[in-house]
Amino acid sequence: MKPETTIENIRSMLANSTMTSPELMQELADSFNDTTSVFNRRMQACAELIKAGNTIEAVRLADEHPRLLDFYVLLNFDELDDWYAAMTQFTDSIPVPLNTEHYQLIRDAYVYTASMDDWFRQYRLANLTNVPMREKLLVLRSIAEKDTSNFFWLEDVEQFERVRQEELKDEINAALTAQNQQRLEAIYRDIKGQTWRVSPQNLITQILHPVLLSKVTMLQDYCSNYDFDNVARVYSELQNMLTAENITAPQDVSNAMNSAKDFLADVERRKKIENRKQQFIAAKDALESALSRRSSIEELQYLYNQLLSVTVPNVLPIPNQLTVQFEDRIAELENERRVAEEEKEARSVKQALLVIGIIGVIVVIVLLLQFLGLN
Repeated sequence: MKPETTIENIRSMLANSTMTSPELMQELADSFNDTTSVFNRRMQACAELIKAGNTIEAVRLADEHPRLLDFYVLLNFDELDDWYAAMTQFTDSIPVPLNTEHYQLIRDAYVYTASMDDWFRQYRLANLTNVPMREKLLVLRSIAEKDTSNFFWLEDVEQFERVRQEELKDEINAALTAQNQQRLEAIYRDIKGQTWRVSPQNLITQILHPVLLSKVTMLQDYCSNYDFDNVARVYSELQNMLTAENITAPQDVSNAMNSAKDFLADVERRKKIENRKQQFIAAKDALESALSRRSSIEELQYLYNQLLSVTVPNVLPIPNQLTVQFEDRIAELENERRVAEEEKEARSVKQALLVIGIIGVIVVIVLLLQFLGLN
């Protein structure tokens, strides 16, 4: 008897007030127990798959006909408790309880896989079409990163990585044969730009020294052309590669890097000297301009000190003529300031004497008037 027919007959019997024959009751009880047992086994199998990290397989099993969630709704009908009671009272069968423990677990698995559908479609499309292994691996890694409940993806990632590494090995050999340094560097960047579960160290070992030598050749060319920016860039790349691989530079690479380091230091020193020279010229021009327009002692002293701060002995000395001119101007201004102070003081004395004289006249007049008034 089909599950749908069994449940329909049970519900019809429970709704009918007339007595059903014992034979029919027993037949329905046996069919119900068989159906429930089948459901329980599938529910348990799906739950175990999910707990083992194989969510995709669990959903596939749950989707088989009849779909497990539909099966659950069918068996968990409203009159289920009444049916259990009727089975116990009127049949020889012991009711098989419905496994409801894992229902929510299965529902959550459906929701989760639905959110991954776009990635699964990309993966299926990649496998159906002539997509390079590198692209397939990117899709598979993304799925494994998102579908953390299914550890089988990680096994697939490792399998794909081994295939991809065999491809890379062939590409490295071809690039070495053709002495294609650019291709070797591109392969190295490709390897280092990925997170591998299967270590690609054997590939890195195979490719590293040729790539380092390629960088060395570039470094030497840039040094010969005094290309400071590119020397600094390639030198930094070499340092980063050696640090990332945790190795000591081979002698030929070390020699080239030391030469580049000296080149960079020399260029940096020259830049500093040129920068100091520009500062010296600017400070010198500012002082000469101030001397020509008869600036104040304070301004001249400040500008002279600024010039002193950017002077380099035996390289950028202050011209003697400018020093003499500065000292003469300071002496001249100090003399002018002294004369002006003396004149100011003399004027103050004259004004004081004049005031005293006026006061004396006033006092005499007042005393004279007082005397005349008394007579």
